Amino acid sequence: MSDLDELEQGERVRNWLRENGSTLVTGVMLGLAVIFGWQWWQNSQAQSRMTAATQFEAFTDALDQGDTDSARAFAEALRDKHGKTAFATLASLRMAESLAGDGETAAAHAMLEAAPRGSDPGLNSLLELRLARLEIALGQAEAALARVASPVKGFESLSNELRGDALASLGRADEARAAFDEALAHIDEASPARDIVKMKRDDLARTGPEA
Repeated sequence: MSDLDELEQGERVRNWLRENGSTLVTGVMLGLAVIFGWQWWQNSQAQSRMTAATQFEAFTDALDQGDTDSARAFAEALRDKHGKTAFATLASLRMAESLAGDGETAAAHAMLEAAPRGSDPGLNSLLELRLARLEIALGQAEAALARVASPVKGFESLSNELRGDALASLGRADEARAAFDEALAHIDEASPARDIVKMKRDDLARTGPEA
């Protein structure tokens, strides 16, 4: 290549940089922003999970010590500030269980209604089943029945048992017995839960032919 060709090529490169330099710099800056932004987001998420874990531990300690007011405050803080973590859902479930055990069924129901639904389908299903149980206790059998109208995947025995409870509360004995039978079909023969479901089934008023 001659000196003239080299000069021409160099001039072309300089012209291209003059015309496209700002675009090139912008692209590099955007690339760096994406990289550092992603790193910041990851660090932020890790910090959020650590904070949620610490608050959940504090919630558990308060609940175990019988400090219901503090436990409830921690559960609500987890729900409001870390609702996307499993810790928030678990805290709501445990707090509702404690409230229901103290006879505060309506408060337990309100706690679960406000509980965050995260990315874990198992926890979300458990929330719905717990709500159905509380609704039966509150005399809201129709609402409970709507929640468990179809068996919940992974919780077939429990959802059918709750459906039987709701139907029995509504006086639909034949349908309730069929639901309890379906629940029994998903419970291991050696499980103590079978005796409970059988007792519910056998205690139904014999208003029609046995399912």
